[in-house]
Amino acid sequence: MTLDEIKEELNELALAVWPVGSRITCTPAPTDTDADFLVYLKKRGTDISSLGFSLAESGNHYAPEDNIFNSWRRGEVNLIASSDYQFVRRFLAATEIAKRFNLLEKSDRVLLFQAVLYGNCNQTKEMDLLGLNLS
Repeated sequence: MTLDEIKEELNELALAVWPVGSRITCTPAPTDTDADFLVYLKKRGTDISSLGFSLAESGNHYAPEDNIFNSWRRGEVNLIASSDYQFVRRFLAATEIAKRFNLLEKSDRVLLFQAVLYGNCNQTKEMDLLGLNLS
């Protein structure tokens, strides 16, 4: 499915749609992965199951904290859908960095997105384990 087809299908529900994921960030682009799109929704909690998408199970690489986003799947299309402006900005920033540095290893991309989206890295986990969160 093309970006234009996704935009047309989500026209009533989304403010904007961007291609993301390893097909966009990696050179050469992998051919055995889903086509990922970041969807900036007009309204929080929008249900797009009527378009044939299924809500993905939790346990993915971007643990949705406080319902910041949902992942929807239909065939090989994966939509990362959010109405949270900051989440969308951070996701696009992480995508641009991953593309710029051509992060081919999935573990590197996951680490980058965890750091940019949530401030997570090994040192922050250590801080939490030591009880250093004073806020």
